[in-house]
Amino acid sequence: MKFLIAILLLWTIKASGDFKSECFGPEGPVKMIYLHGLFPPSGANWYIDLESNNRKYLKALAAEKKVRIAAPVASGISKGSYGTNRNWNGETLASILLKAQTCGSISKETLLVGFSNGGYRVRALKPFECRLFKHIYAIGSPGVSPQICPNRNAIDPHVFPPKGITWKL
Repeated sequence: MKFLIAILLLWTIKASGDFKSECFGPEGPVKMIYLHGLFPPSGANWYIDLESNNRKYLKALAAEKKVRIAAPVASGISKGSYGTNRNWNGETLASILLKAQTCGSISKETLLVGFSNGGYRVRALKPFECRLFKHIYAIGSPGVSPQICPNRNAIDPHVFPPKGITWKL
């Protein structure tokens, strides 16, 4: 049954054309999954620069620490006051993990880091989902959210990486 569900989920993601992750660092188990903020599926705006800088940081961090970092791409696309952007709204944790696993294996030693819109997705984790990760960070996603995950930190302001952060990779 699990196999059938995995195949159906994989087919759904592949059918959408969004079964991808950007991978940083040497081959090996994934030590961090980074969920991006809003950015357009094509074209250019300031979100592109912001995410580009975040990815440069992740690439340098992976090289420095000699670890694998997965940066999956959200499937959701919405139109709003910030234009048309990719987002994590409605994306299941299962599809996020399938995308991240294209970079390497995931274990309880993996950190989950969400920035901006990705941070809101991280804040929406259910208690049983929280136990899948060593530590969880919601960055730049303010608001009231119940602290249901003892291993989760909410960090403001809307800056990546957060000042003074020491990643427990």
